[in-house]
Amino acid sequence: ALLIFLFNPYSIALLRFQVNTVYDKPAVRSDTVRSECRERGAGCMATSLASYSSLFPVMVLVPVLMHHRDKALSGTITFVASFSLLHYTSYLMSGGSWSYLQSVYGFVLTVPDYTPNIGAAWYFFSEMFSHFTVLFLSVYQLNLLLYSLPLSLKFPNSPPLVVFSLLMVLALFKPYTCVGDYVIPFAMLPLWLHLFKYLQQFYVISVATVVLTLLWPVLWYLWVHCLNANSNFYFAITLAFVLFQSFLLSDILYAKMRRDYARKNGTETKKIDGQDTVVTLN
Repeated sequence: ALLIFLFNPYSIALLRFQVNTVYDKPAVRSDTVRSECRERGAGCMATSLASYSSLFPVMVLVPVLMHHRDKALSGTITFVASFSLLHYTSYLMSGGSWSYLQSVYGFVLTVPDYTPNIGAAWYFFSEMFSHFTVLFLSVYQLNLLLYSLPLSLKFPNSPPLVVFSLLMVLALFKPYTCVGDYVIPFAMLPLWLHLFKYLQQFYVISVATVVLTLLWPVLWYLWVHCLNANSNFYFAITLAFVLFQSFLLSDILYAKMRRDYARKNGTETKKIDGQDTVVTLN
C-alpha cells in the first residue's frame, strides 16, 4: 500500500505540479487509517487533525469509536480535546480572531466558487436555480454524513473497510474534489486482495478509470484553451469517473458480503430439487 501511495500516478501528478495536497490531506488521512485500526487514542487524534484541515473527515470518527465501544467516551473526549486545542492554537496565531473559520469551513460548506474540478458538484450547483440553492446545498452536504453510521453497523469488525468506503465517498461527493482525494483510497486497494476473486466488474472499472483519467486533460484543453468544446463535454468525463468509482466501491462492499457468506455457509453449491441454487444477497 505504501509503494502504491508513493508511485501512484495521481501522487506523481501532484508532485509534478507542486500541489501540497499530496503531503497534507492524503498523508494525514493515511495516519488516520493506520492509527484507528490499532490504537484508539492515536486514531482519534489523527481524525481530529484531518478534520481540522478539511472538516469532512470527522465522519471517520464513527467507525473508530464503534470499533472501541468500551472506550467510546474517552475516545470522544480525546477527539474534542485535540480538535479544540488545534483551533485555540489557530485562534492565537490569528491574533485573537475567529475569522479564519469562514475561510476554512465556511467556504466548503457554502460552496461559493463553481470553478470546474474533477468532481460533479461544480456543475450541479452552477446549473441550479438560485432560490433552491440553500435546500439543495443542505441536502448535498448532509449526504456526505449519512454513510458513516450504516457502514459502521454493517461491518463492525472491519474498520479498515469502513474507512476506505468513507474516504471513497468523500472523494466522490465532496464539493471541491481534487486528484489527491483518490490517492489514499487507491493505495488501500491491495488490502482487499482477498476480495478480488469475488469482484464482478473490476476489469471494466480499471480500464474505464485509466481511460477517463487520460481524457480529463484532453477535454479540459479542448474546452478552455482551444474553445472547441463546452462544459458539457468535460462534465460528462467527470460524471463518468464518479460513476465508475461508485461501481468500484459497491463492488468491493458486495464482494465483502459474498466472502463473509462463503466463510459462514461454505462455497459448495447447494441443490434444491436436483437443481443448483444461485445465492443472491439482499
